[in-house]
Amino acid sequence: MYQLTTGIPIQFDSIATLTQYATVRLRSISNPSVLNLTHEAWLVTASAMGDGLAVGAFADLSHLVSLDSRLQWTDMFTQTREAGLIYGRQVIALPLSTYSYQLHYRMDLLAKYNRTVPTTWRQLIETASQLNGTEGKWGFCGNWGPCALLGTNLVKLVMASMTQALGGSQGWLIDPDSLQNLVDSPAMMETLDIIKALHRLSSPFVSSAQDCSLPVPLFVTGECFMTISHGSTFKSAPELRFFSYSVLSYLASAGVLDALVLDPDSGRRWIAAGYQADDATRFLAAHRASLQHPNMHVQIRIPGASAFVSTAGNMVLKITAQQQDHERVMAEAAASLTASFTKLFGYNTSLFRT
Repeated sequence: MYQLTTGIPIQFDSIATLTQYATVRLRSISNPSVLNLTHEAWLVTASAMGDGLAVGAFADLSHLVSLDSRLQWTDMFTQTREAGLIYGRQVIALPLSTYSYQLHYRMDLLAKYNRTVPTTWRQLIETASQLNGTEGKWGFCGNWGPCALLGTNLVKLVMASMTQALGGSQGWLIDPDSLQNLVDSPAMMETLDIIKALHRLSSPFVSSAQDCSLPVPLFVTGECFMTISHGSTFKSAPELRFFSYSVLSYLASAGVLDALVLDPDSGRRWIAAGYQADDATRFLAAHRASLQHPNMHVQIRIPGASAFVSTAGNMVLKITAQQQDHERVMAEAAASLTASFTKLFGYNTSLFRT
């Protein structure tokens, strides 16, 4: 549609696997001359920002955004703009989606079997255990393969619920007082225990290295009682730089990709699109509450964040599929991250503060 409207050709290059994507992305973004020669824009997660900003890889889009009425910038969640699009007081990205992870559950079946909605990780494990096997369904749905997007995100979600109590500025991976990473800590031990318990109660869906999907299909088709996923589960050269911005602005505009980046107001957009009013209202209320919570967990965006994302996925794979010892996995992960951080910042850990 963009090409038909503007006459400007677009070429999208996809990367086959998550591992290849991470490698190519880091190589290109960490070397702006490579980025400018190969691609004018990247579709990336917020964890790429630290690596890119450290070498000046991203353009400041602030002026373009201020003049762009199509983008509906002021209708976006403030938290979405601040946590994912603005870095170093510059707008360096445009949103294509907002990932608010939530517990999705079969409300009808929980009511049928007189179970309340879990509100803690241990309650989730207990409820999934009680329901596991009922009506031939699994208590929980998960993706535990090499890609392991759910497992990677569970590390962050569970860990943050124990290590971050004072708001997003406190963070959850690095202790704000000692500035040491918390991978080798009691909180991480508990995190891995919780993930392993959910794995035991989960559907045996194992993704390939190419399949990075969350466990949406299994939940939607009724094969399990609960899952953790984002909102898609409910929805089942200066000239060249300007054109690249224009493409991304088009993709990020309302009605093209994900309406979750906009404040859902009363859900009028969703109801008009055909969603059942009561369901949409409940879902959007939960989505808004997540994004407006004063202790919201956000992706880490420091240089080297890519290393943690990769490490988190490997940790889950090791304790689930490979059944490795928790303490060994934690020690190896801590050593790996310490080496990565030391390479970036040296031994002066106070540089984390910047």
